[in-house]
Amino acid sequence: MKKQISQRVLTLLSSIAISAFTISAQASAAEADWPMFQYSPQRQGASQRPAIKKPRILWKAPIGTAGWLNNPVIANQTVFVGSGGYLWNMPDHEAYQGQEVTDGVYAFDLNTGQRKWVTPAANDVNNVVFADNLVIATGAEAAVWAMDAESGKELWRTPLKGEGFQLLVLDQEVIVGDGKGQLLWLDIKSGKVNKRSQLDAAIRAGASSDGQTVFAATIEGSVYAFDRKGNLKWQQSLRKFYPELNDPDYPVRLEIYGAPTVYKDSLIIGFARDTVYKQPALLALESKSGKLRWKSKAYASKDSWGNIRSSPAIYQNFLLYAEPYSNTVVAIDAETGKGLGGQNVGAIMFPQWSSPALAQSTLYIPRFDGGLYAIDASDGKPIWQLYIGNHQLTGANLPRGLSTEYGAWKPPVGDAVYASPAIARDGRILLPAAGYLYCIGEAP
Repeated sequence: MKKQISQRVLTLLSSIAISAFTISAQASAAEADWPMFQYSPQRQGASQRPAIKKPRILWKAPIGTAGWLNNPVIANQTVFVGSGGYLWNMPDHEAYQGQEVTDGVYAFDLNTGQRKWVTPAANDVNNVVFADNLVIATGAEAAVWAMDAESGKELWRTPLKGEGFQLLVLDQEVIVGDGKGQLLWLDIKSGKVNKRSQLDAAIRAGASSDGQTVFAATIEGSVYAFDRKGNLKWQQSLRKFYPELNDPDYPVRLEIYGAPTVYKDSLIIGFARDTVYKQPALLALESKSGKLRWKSKAYASKDSWGNIRSSPAIYQNFLLYAEPYSNTVVAIDAETGKGLGGQNVGAIMFPQWSSPALAQSTLYIPRFDGGLYAIDASDGKPIWQLYIGNHQLTGANLPRGLSTEYGAWKPPVGDAVYASPAIARDGRILLPAAGYLYCIGEAP
C-alpha cells in the first residue's frame, strides 16, 4: 500500500480462529453459496472461495437500477437480486426500452444468465436474502415478503411502518429495520412478527449478530444490542465520543448507513458526518457493554477522511474498505483502530457506497467510478481491475475522461457502482452495475 504494511506487522499477525457461531451459520446455509449481504450475520465479507486471477465477463443480464442495498445472493445455482427498475425512488409503470426491467425480484441461472423468473413489486426492491429455499425481500413498498425460490411465487407478506432496508437471516428468523425506526423479528416460514422494538430513528443499516446478540444502528448515530429474544441489552450514542460535532452554532449530524461489523468481542461501525475530517469515521465498541474500545486514527500520509456509508471486510486483523473523497482502499488495524496504509486505484470520487468481499486473501472492492478492483489483502498490491460502469465500455481499461484531478460527485463517464459483490462457490463474482447484473469468472 502507499504506506506499506511492514513485514514485521504481517509476521506478528496471528490467525484468527473461526468462531463456532460462524461455522454453524455457514452450515445452516449449506445450500446457499452467498445467502445475505457480506455472506454471514457477522458482516465480515470473508470467504474461502477461490480467487479470480484474470477476470472476464461470462454473462450480463438487464435488471434496471441497482442501489447500495441491491446486493445479489446465490443459492442452488441461481442468482437472486432486487431491482429499483428504471425509475429510482418511485414506482415503475411501463417497460424500459422494450425490456421488462421494472421493480421486482429477479432470479437468473448462475451458469447461463438466463432469467428463471421475476416477481414484480409495487415499488423499488431493496434487499433480498436466501433461507430454507425462500427468497425474502424488502423495499420501498413498506413490507417484507417471501417467495418460493424455485418459482418466485409469493408465500407470505408482512407490512412495515416504513421502507424496509437490509435483512438479516438468523436461524429461523429474518430481522429487518424500517424507515420509521422499527426493528422486527419475523418467522421465516410464516412472516409472523415474533418481536418488535422501536428505535430512535430510521434503521438504514442492516442488523448484524455474533450468534448471541443482535446489533442494529440508526441514522441518529445510535447503536442497540438485543438478546436473541429481542430484549434490549444496551444502547449507545456515538455522538458522545465526538463532542466536536455538538457545537450549538454548527451542529453536525452523525448517521449510520453501513451494517455493523462483528470482530471478536468488538462491534465496528463506520458513520457519516460532514465532509472531511483528520481522522477516519470509524470506531469500535465492546460488544458486551457498548463501551468505547477505540476511535480510528489516521496514518501519516493521509489526513483527509470522508463519510463511511459501507461496511468493511475483515482479513486477519485488517479492516479493509474504500475510503470516500479519494480513490484509496485503506487498511485499519481491527485491534486498535490505527490506520496501516492505503492503495490508490481508479478515479477519485467523493461518494462510496459499495462494501467489499474477500475470496481468501483477494479483496474485491467495487468503487463509485464504475470499476471493480481486486487487491491482495496481505500487502495491498493491486491484482486487476475491470470496468463495468457502462455495458458498452466494459474491460480492463478505465474509459477516457473518467478521471478528474480533484474528484467528482458522479462519474464523468458511465455510471457508478453502488451495490456489493457476492461470490459463488467456484469463485465467480456477481455484481450489479449500470443497469445490468454481471457474472465475472476466470478467463481461459
